[in-house]
Amino acid sequence: MPVNDDGLLLKYKQAGWTDEAIAKKFGLTVEEIQKRWAVLLNREKQQSATGYDDLSAQYLILSHQYQLMGESLKALAMGLSAVPTLGEVADCITGDPQETLKRITSSFILLEPYKAVDPIASLEAHLGKTHESN
Repeated sequence: MPVNDDGLLLKYKQAGWTDEAIAKKFGLTVEEIQKRWAVLLNREKQQSATGYDDLSAQYLILSHQYQLMGESLKALAMGLSAVPTLGEVADCITGDPQETLKRITSSFILLEPYKAVDPIASLEAHLGKTHESN
């Protein structure tokens, strides 16, 4: 059985297939299937002992967190890019300037115009400040 069939062997074992049924499926002997299974079990023990499984699990958690952060940033960007209609702005305008300001600031997110940031210059400035503080 080729090495890339390890996943299939595992699936068949987890599904409760007998060694005989798996051997027939792959066209191998029962002894070959049992040897391959022993190799897989031994590899699993080695990976657990070396911390490979723990590292993989931590990487999976980090990947999910990164994906959630991306979804949150997407929702934030959609909110920030939403432009109010003229009607929504007009609804905030009253005869009293103070009341108008109160309505506008409580109804909308007001931002200064965006100024592009050079990421390299920003990183260099951050590293310079970090270096000075150390």
